Amino acid sequence: MRKMFSPYLSKINKQDKKERLIFNLSILGILLFLALAVTLPFRDQLLNFLFPKPPAQAVETWVEVGTHPEASIETTTAAKELRTLAVWNGKIYAGYGDYGVNTGPMFVSPFDPVTKTFTQVHKACTEAAYLIRVIGDRLYIPATDRHSATCGFPGADYTVGKEDGTWEDRFVVTSEHMFEMLTFSGTDIWMVGANGNNAAAWRSLDNGATWQRMLLVPPVSGISGDFARFYFAGVLNGKLYMQAKDFNGPAHPTSKVFDGTNWSDGPSLLPAWAYGGNTTPFLGKLFYRGYHDFASSLFQFDGITYSPVPHPENGGDFIVYQMDIYNNEFYVLSNQPNSTFLAIYKTTNLANWTKVASTVPINARSFALLNGKYYIGTSDSKIYEYDPSPLPPTQANPLITPDYFPFGVFEDGNLLGTPQNFTATLTDLKAHNLDSIMLVNTRAAWANEYLPLSDTQNVNVLWYLSELNNSWWPDTVPDTIEKAREVVQPLVDQVNGSTHPS
Repeated sequence: MRKMFSPYLSKINKQDKKERLIFNLSILGILLFLALAVTLPFRDQLLNFLFPKPPAQAVETWVEVGTHPEASIETTTAAKELRTLAVWNGKIYAGYGDYGVNTGPMFVSPFDPVTKTFTQVHKACTEAAYLIRVIGDRLYIPATDRHSATCGFPGADYTVGKEDGTWEDRFVVTSEHMFEMLTFSGTDIWMVGANGNNAAAWRSLDNGATWQRMLLVPPVSGISGDFARFYFAGVLNGKLYMQAKDFNGPAHPTSKVFDGTNWSDGPSLLPAWAYGGNTTPFLGKLFYRGYHDFASSLFQFDGITYSPVPHPENGGDFIVYQMDIYNNEFYVLSNQPNSTFLAIYKTTNLANWTKVASTVPINARSFALLNGKYYIGTSDSKIYEYDPSPLPPTQANPLITPDYFPFGVFEDGNLLGTPQNFTATLTDLKAHNLDSIMLVNTRAAWANEYLPLSDTQNVNVLWYLSELNNSWWPDTVPDTIEKAREVVQPLVDQVNGSTHPS
């Protein structure tokens, strides 16, 4: 058999040698060509044509562009935080301060994104500014807590930047606090906050020259020394909504609604623990945070009922630092599931959300959009800039609607034994996807000591100083699921109404 096939095998071997020779000559020619090509004037273009490089992967890059000169030298950690950013006349304005320890005054020093510089234009007579509003052609800074130490008694109700470039502190109604300013009709100006121990709302019909108090609501908790505040307000479907919150007690059971002529009671907009803040109307709904002064759960109100807004990525808690409308799009700076970064999301229809920034530094506290670039204010008084123009467009994700959101109630016991125990408790809560804790039978002094700890971890803490007595779950009663439900259900009902699904 071998002899029979040998002539055929010999023929194939000759053919292989011929093809191998041609192949080797081809390789030699290519190498000579390349050797010559690298010496030619057009060698780069030629080599790129022959061996094209893969396109460079665009990277989301946040660049530090400035440090707020006054916020950065504040004396407390909370005071250094740039809590809000607002765009006005091509510049970015930042709010900061710590009204818990009476800092102030707050300096108005806008950031110029072109020159990358801050310029001090005014000294605002407030201990802090957690909200800045553009209404018409003017910039308004509500005095979160009026400052009189360096401004003279009684301090300002708000600061206004005018069309002609001048600034003015307005002392008009002697408020205790001012938390929100907005327009209802488009020609009026409203501000809400506190007048003594009462929640109050004022209106101006002459561009702020004169003001009239429109509503005064006392506290309803029945706790001695308690006081009420309006922390937020918003306009929806031709009506102005606001809801008071007692300092030591829950949110009031109803909202207050103004239709342009008369006031009436409306549906609740808040769970019991919430204050409301950073109100933003969009597509027939009001959106607002649970707290007025730091990141917290996002809620929505459609004119009938309120509900938590689920996170667009996993349906969990949507913790929002700041939200605003730019170019008819709704933007939020918020938490991001399974990430050490924050993120910026936007939507045009509330059904699909696009993540436009996914590596926002974790210490971001506020954001703004100007000339196609994103800016964040941080906890250490810095401004960062991100230019997304080199990046490809991102895909919008449909909103995830969960069946429930997690809620936990705990007997305080050793959870509050020390600040270390309390911090450990909050850390454990967050690890189990819980964002709120209700504490009963607690001493009032603990609230003042421990609340700053909860602020740093963005956990909602509701204090019921005299809600239940010490025998609410005696040691002699066995620990059973049925007993737990019996104890917890009234508390859950207070937090979110009788329909809470937990």
